[in-house]
Amino acid sequence: MVLFIYGTKANFVKSDWYQPNQYYQNGQYVHSVFGTQDRAIHAKLRKPVAGIYSMTSIASYEPLTDDIIIKFLRVLNERFIRTGKTCPIDQWFQYLAFDVVSMVTMSRPMGFVEQGGDVDGLLAQLETEFSYRLQTGIFPVWDTILRKNKFVSWLSRNTVSPFLKRSREILDDRVKALHERDAEKYSDEMGRDFVSRFFEQKEKNPTEVSDNMLLMYVTQNIVAGSDTTAIVLRSILYRLMKNPNALATLRAELDAANPTFPIPYSVAYKLPYLTAVVKECLRLHPIGGSLLLERIVPSTGLKVLDSDVVLPGGTIVGSTGWMTAFDKRVFGEDAGVFRPERWLKGEHETHEAFKERLSMMNSSDLSFGKGSRLCLGKHIAELELFKVLPTLVALLDIEMDPPGKEWDVEYLFFAKQSGMDVKIKWRKGVVQEEIIG
Repeated sequence: MVLFIYGTKANFVKSDWYQPNQYYQNGQYVHSVFGTQDRAIHAKLRKPVAGIYSMTSIASYEPLTDDIIIKFLRVLNERFIRTGKTCPIDQWFQYLAFDVVSMVTMSRPMGFVEQGGDVDGLLAQLETEFSYRLQTGIFPVWDTILRKNKFVSWLSRNTVSPFLKRSREILDDRVKALHERDAEKYSDEMGRDFVSRFFEQKEKNPTEVSDNMLLMYVTQNIVAGSDTTAIVLRSILYRLMKNPNALATLRAELDAANPTFPIPYSVAYKLPYLTAVVKECLRLHPIGGSLLLERIVPSTGLKVLDSDVVLPGGTIVGSTGWMTAFDKRVFGEDAGVFRPERWLKGEHETHEAFKERLSMMNSSDLSFGKGSRLCLGKHIAELELFKVLPTLVALLDIEMDPPGKEWDVEYLFFAKQSGMDVKIKWRKGVVQEEIIG
């Protein structure tokens, strides 16, 4: 049913739950790739930038990512390793993720890692925004009443969404830098970032890429690129800390690969056990908290599998990542257990049987959505995950403080974790000066 409802050929459009995920400015909607319900608008928004988000293009952002990872290691060393202080790693993963996405977007970090805290209240604003979207998504009429109407737009005409405002500042700053060729603001790195490539698309397709579309592209990077990746980083580290055998297996694979650091993506994504760990953690802790990924049954109706029930057109249906991830018919009787080996070929399993089993598991994966509405930023997240986690695991000893401590998870718009207080040390044999200078 997952592919039938969410697959590329599926004829199920998004419900009104997604309305609050669009912006409203000057009495008009600023449609987003994630939020728009209209398929034609979605295709129009996605087409000019789809290539920018391809894995081939994302690989060119790797040097920008490396800079932030090295900065992150230096700050961890100064604040926590040398001092022996406890590190709230759940918060620091959020700082890292925000700086990485801002770096690949505009060639400069927002400064979360350096500051070691919220910058300009953006994280607090983000949490407030997602809380609003979750609640008004359940009753979309309230979003129309509270925000998306011309009367409210007129009353708040001098008030701009903090994310649209920040995105506009980023675009204006780049226009100025390009015009003046300011040596301090314009560099070769900017030719590799998202903003430069968004502008290139506007120059190539001036009638197809509007100013509002440029604004939306930058905003979606900022809004969607930090919380989601931080959640997965926390999930992977937490489960490795709780499963020492899996941690030892992953470290053995990394040590055998003998990579440079930060580990190159071209090396990391070829490591089978690392890939299995990432997939298993995405499965056990889907990013969405209580998100149903609602879709509307088309006029032809929907016959429920293994029953005579037919849902009429207009019925809202959907699934959460949690529902599909723990399906024992797909993942086995131990679906609730962390076992990365399920993503690897069994010792006595034929190639054909493994290929069929893997295909079934992948088909049930809703981590980044499915079909034509697959998350545009999936490859950005993968680049970060396959670089940050193996780098930390290979270089550092990290354990919960106190040992055995459990995390806390809040299931709202996202399934956000907290309470991950850890102690950090360099692994024996690591020459830190070779890594962080």
